Amino acid sequence: AVYDEETPYIYHFPDGNGSVPRLLVKKLIPAVAEGIKDMDSIVTAKFDYSMLDLAESDVRLRLSSTVVNVAHDGPAEPGSSVTVDYINAGENHQVRSKKVVLACYNMAIPHICPELPGNQKEALAKLVKLPLCSTNVLLRDWHAVKESGFGILYSPNRLNKTLLVDFPVSMGDYQFASSPDDPIMLHGLRGAVGSGSTPEERSRAGRYEMLGTKFADYEKELRQHLAGALSATKFDPARDIAAITVNRWPHGYAWAPNPLFDHYAEGESPHEVGRQRFGNITIANSDAGARAYLDCAIDEAWRAVSELE
Repeated sequence: AVYDEETPYIYHFPDGNGSVPRLLVKKLIPAVAEGIKDMDSIVTAKFDYSMLDLAESDVRLRLSSTVVNVAHDGPAEPGSSVTVDYINAGENHQVRSKKVVLACYNMAIPHICPELPGNQKEALAKLVKLPLCSTNVLLRDWHAVKESGFGILYSPNRLNKTLLVDFPVSMGDYQFASSPDDPIMLHGLRGAVGSGSTPEERSRAGRYEMLGTKFADYEKELRQHLAGALSATKFDPARDIAAITVNRWPHGYAWAPNPLFDHYAEGESPHEVGRQRFGNITIANSDAGARAYLDCAIDEAWRAVSELE
């Protein structure tokens, strides 16, 4: 919850989880950024992306590369290597490894690793993510927000069901907007669900609806939403909104068992069956833990790597 007294959302990086992989990359490839001593200096650090994929590095990260096939070079046994095919700049490439961790969207794994057992592929195919639409609104100042006194708006019938002012977080050289004259960001969030008889069907329907909605429709709805919410102030959407970004996340939060629909014995839930080791291939991602949070993704990564030791 945003206003959970025990774990308030103030305990986060100003850019959300973005600083976490940046810290991990800095640890793996120190030359990617200079002058970073701790987490307080990561927010404003400049990264040199040219350092990510150097032949002389122990760790290489190759961006814009989509894996299309993963297969053992022989029987799926401890001694067999694994070949990964991927596309980069329109060309096919291969890399051969002793062991592989697949930490992508788990539902996609049966398509890129077709040699998995049938029951495991069926389980992975059930892990349909919840589509999310995340909207950010840059206001030129927050006089109207201060005057209205709202911190979070919950509007079930609006496109952005949740609209909130982020907690003020300062870290290192990054300082939050302390004066109402300063610009601030409002954050809108919506779980896009449509019609269907199961949560998975509703997620699929919501994905189509979300991707089929034009930016102009999102923008118009948001301007009307804020104009109504701040109608008691001098807020003017045309004047006070500096920018809007709409981030459509068609495959958003990890699937989780729903007690109204799902009744599995211990060890038989789709995410538990789906994450089983197969030869020298293991599976990670928060999907494998059926919980859409960073700590779950870290726990599943630890488990997957430990299985290969």
